[in-house]
Amino acid sequence: MILHLIAYEKFTEDYIKRINRLFDESEHLFLVFGEKPDNDIKSVSAKNVVYSRDFSNRVSCGLFLVRKIMAANKVIIHALFLSDIYLRLLLLLQPIAGNKYFWNIWGYDLYNAYWDREKTAKREKLRIRFIRKLKAVGYIPGDYEFLCKHYMTDAKFYLASYSYDFFTPEVDVSEEDKQTVNILLGNSATEECQYEKAIDMLEKYVDKPIKVKCVLSYPKENQKYREKIMEYGHKKLGDKFIPLVDFMTYEKYTELLSGIDIAIFNHNRQQALGNIASLLYLGKRVYINPENGCKGYFEQMGAKVFSTENLSETDICKSDCIELKDINRKAIDEFFSDEQFKERWRKIFDEKY
Repeated sequence: MILHLIAYEKFTEDYIKRINRLFDESEHLFLVFGEKPDNDIKSVSAKNVVYSRDFSNRVSCGLFLVRKIMAANKVIIHALFLSDIYLRLLLLLQPIAGNKYFWNIWGYDLYNAYWDREKTAKREKLRIRFIRKLKAVGYIPGDYEFLCKHYMTDAKFYLASYSYDFFTPEVDVSEEDKQTVNILLGNSATEECQYEKAIDMLEKYVDKPIKVKCVLSYPKENQKYREKIMEYGHKKLGDKFIPLVDFMTYEKYTELLSGIDIAIFNHNRQQALGNIASLLYLGKRVYINPENGCKGYFEQMGAKVFSTENLSETDICKSDCIELKDINRKAIDEFFSDEQFKERWRKIFDEKY
């Protein structure tokens, strides 16, 4: 049995459904942690899915976790988001079950933890002890390089991916939008987006026919930062700065992306992978900060992306480059295909660490 420990996130449903479709459902068990973040993020109704919120308390959930770890052939840890009590359980069992552990690194639980070590000293000590004993990790090569440099691990690396529902929506484009260069900025109300630097970058083009749509809808609790960026954006770009503060369904968000001409992701760490993949599939020009590990990830799969460092006035224009669309659609289709998804995860599930 393969035990998956995964957070309640936007792509959790698609990942579980795809694993159940491509592998034997009876051989996988998903323990989903956290409260449901939004009504538009669906629960998965499947026999092999258990939600931590359905346990009466953390003790009963912890006992369930221990039993399942001991019975499992592999334990796939989708990010170290786990609260201290569950992380301590994993650490306690590591001497006897550690060869089962596989950590699929998510950006926020690597970079943020490292940069904020002083703020989270006790938890970071736990994480370091746990990370340095791991035999196998995965997801993005750039993150693995960061891990090796800052956490001194000799864990084996496996390329991994998640599941995204790519499609091209039919959208009516207004006459105004046809004349406007629509720019998407970032993907969340988090400091890693480096919005102020990106806004400064765009200020010199404020006289051009642009609209800058800045994503600030998630997470909801970052209200102070959201208001700060809204004030800064309006100050620098006036009414050409359009903050997006309401959560959208996946379908509505994809409709928004389909009307974008240029997307700018100025993150200083790995973030926004799903957004970038969707935009490349839709044939959009995507500019990524070289510090974001996603840039190398997409380049290695054959996609054409651009560096935020090279954004110039000639780039701020309407463009309908068929060659770019064809290259990126092909790269996304091939990399995220059922065949490649299954082969990547088969290796992670089957190989001994």
